[in-house]
Amino acid sequence: MKRRRQRAPRRRWSRTFDPRHFTISLVNSPDDAVGAAAADVVAIELPSAWRVATRGLSSFSGARVPDVYIFFGEEPPTTTGIGREQESWALLHPPLRFIYVHRTGRDATRDVVHELGHILGCCQGAGTIGAHWVDCPTPPIEIMCPISVSATTFSDRELRPMALLK
Repeated sequence: MKRRRQRAPRRRWSRTFDPRHFTISLVNSPDDAVGAAAADVVAIELPSAWRVATRGLSSFSGARVPDVYIFFGEEPPTTTGIGREQESWALLHPPLRFIYVHRTGRDATRDVVHELGHILGCCQGAGTIGAHWVDCPTPPIEIMCPISVSATTFSDRELRPMALLK
């Protein structure tokens, strides 16, 4: 009787996404000077901004095939119906996770921190509309409030759905 060779189990394209440590890749078109400049600034500022925002509960490192791609440029890389008026957005099609930053004057690093919050699972369910909190204090002190410009640290209610707090 012939013995069948056992095949190794097929590896899935994605691996488990760990919010406590994940990988990113910053991508911009080489002929887009504005996108390249934004990517350079974010590369310098994002590690400390993310550490502060998550209170040291999460970190990331660079990778060729990352958990999250962060694109910088003038036009969205896909035709998803997202208008040019939006400065940044997150697209989740697991296993792929993308952040697109369209520089229009806002702080690109703050945009990336906000969009990473979406990628990690904040804000869904009760009290949200369009993946943002609707019951924000005045002035907004949470990163995931739609018009927050001063918040630098995620609140407890933002960290819980990101699986960074119990």
